[in-house]
Amino acid sequence: MKKIFIILFLSVFAVLPMMAQNKALPSGTDAPALVGKDTKGNDVSLDALKGKYVLIDFWATWCKPCRAGFPHLKGLYEKYSGKDFDILMVSVDEDQEPWAALIDRGYQGIDKYKNLLANGQEEAYGVVMVPMRYLIAPDGKIVSAYDDEQQLDAKLAEIFGE
Repeated sequence: MKKIFIILFLSVFAVLPMMAQNKALPSGTDAPALVGKDTKGNDVSLDALKGKYVLIDFWATWCKPCRAGFPHLKGLYEKYSGKDFDILMVSVDEDQEPWAALIDRGYQGIDKYKNLLANGQEEAYGVVMVPMRYLIAPDGKIVSAYDDEQQLDAKLAEIFGE
């Protein structure tokens, strides 16, 4: 009986990670719409950024790996923002207060990017867990999804000829 319980227990923990994986959209498909308001009530949309490469970062204030990636995003923004590149931060937070407070404080330069609450829009991108990032081409097509900073860095270097 004890062995059966242990096997059942281990099986559950082996299956759970597979159930909670992001389902990235394929490269070359149209990026689904993202619309909302920033912390000051201004309209923010992915469509308004057409003509630029846009890095969409799905994140949450409570997500330590998300926040740990902010210095990297800050470096990318400083390096590429003058080259038709922008960052759209899409928070999956349900409570607006911690999201707005973090942005308004300018935490790790996050206030320089476009920001909005997902309000369920992350589902169209297959986001189950954060962080998750997509690079969108100027024509609105998905270049790729990235969970690896080195792969993203290499792709941006390729795009911008560095």
